[in-house]
Amino acid sequence: MTLENINENQVALIGVGNIMFKDEGVGHYLIKIIEENYESNPRLVLVDGGILGFTLMTYFQEYPKVILVSTSSRKEPAGSIFISDASNTINQGICRSTANEAEINMMLEICSFADKMADITMISIVPEDIISVENGLSQTMFLALPELLETTLEHLSSCGIELKRKSGEPLHISSVIEKCANPAQERPQ
Repeated sequence: MTLENINENQVALIGVGNIMFKDEGVGHYLIKIIEENYESNPRLVLVDGGILGFTLMTYFQEYPKVILVSTSSRKEPAGSIFISDASNTINQGICRSTANEAEINMMLEICSFADKMADITMISIVPEDIISVENGLSQTMFLALPELLETTLEHLSSCGIELKRKSGEPLHISSVIEKCANPAQERPQ
């Protein structure tokens, strides 16, 4: 989808995080779970924000509604889920513990001065481990992922976007994580 085709009803769902640092990749995994198990919706654009950094500002300025899914450094138990809007995030002035959070906060602050900024909602989850250089999720995050998915789907529903499951057997969360964390290289024949 090009930016010229965006209409006032579209929502960009962006999963942020680096899968190389264990639980930090939860946003990436969530996007892949939705792609694998739900039919596409013309009002929803799924974005693997990974580590796109300031490139994400384009979405913040061009889409009417953006939902960011990422980890949070809140001092709460691992697996705790929070929903906040961009203005609350900016106004909190909390010291961000991760580079990812600091960069997102900086982008939000910059975009808040622009003529046009999306209605941005942040769905965040407290990770157990974002230090280990390892693909996959901790057991705590793996067990919390269905709730994060349900929270995200409910928020999309509140935006008027109902996602329908694809027909057939759903791809289990562990299979999606394994597929993302350990991609198979296709070799030319």
